[in-house]
Amino acid sequence: ARVVMVAEVMTAASIGYTAPSEPRGVSSYLQNALAASVDPDCRTFEVNLEEYEGLSRKMRKSVSKNAFKVFDKCRLLVLRNAVPPEVVLKLQTNFTQYLKLLSNTSNEETVAHTCRTTWGESFCLHSIGDDRWEVLLSNEWTPKAFLHPVVQIILRRALGEDYSVHSIGAAVSEPKTPEGHWHMDQSPIFGDNSYANHGFGGHDIPSTAITLIAPLADMTPEFGPTEFCIGSSYLAGVNLKPESLEDITQPE
Repeated sequence: ARVVMVAEVMTAASIGYTAPSEPRGVSSYLQNALAASVDPDCRTFEVNLEEYEGLSRKMRKSVSKNAFKVFDKCRLLVLRNAVPPEVVLKLQTNFTQYLKLLSNTSNEETVAHTCRTTWGESFCLHSIGDDRWEVLLSNEWTPKAFLHPVVQIILRRALGEDYSVHSIGAAVSEPKTPEGHWHMDQSPIFGDNSYANHGFGGHDIPSTAITLIAPLADMTPEFGPTEFCIGSSYLAGVNLKPESLEDITQPE
């Protein structure tokens, strides 16, 4: 089975935005998305944190600055060695024991009070379709990846100092599970049609929620890793219709 730990972190501040007096054309959002899809920063940039603690203060500041710069541009960032291998192994063991606990109905009722999101959703285990399961975990499961200084800097700069954790859980895919469908973990804060309704979308709007993923097993193509559609964040809230794309699809 494929298991990844997932934390959803959200801004606690209310967001105000004034639409520009002359909104950009839809094609500009698509152009930005296409540019990001081939941008080396978005496709191949990684931050290796294995030697982070041994760096000078100046170098650590540079690493954090570059990491946030890429995240802000791509809305995606890969961090290597944020969690020591021994911590991952411990999480694997604890998670297996936790699933065995939940397999007993009476035990699930016992731990149910710990399975609650900050929005009040209450469950410990539920199906998300196609032999996939979401397991909600209590706060003590927070892996060190989510507490790493670089992660904290990115969260504070993107969401503000008063951000909150929506939930900590694990996504479990059983062997030979069909491919998942493309989806967003969080819908645009102003709706899927924010451009049509308000005149803005994509990266016009700052990040309001960030999903952090920490694999509990080696991720290989054969293992069925999570895929990301690079550049699609530039299209959040922008409903692309064929007639809106004529100026970019028509040959010169």
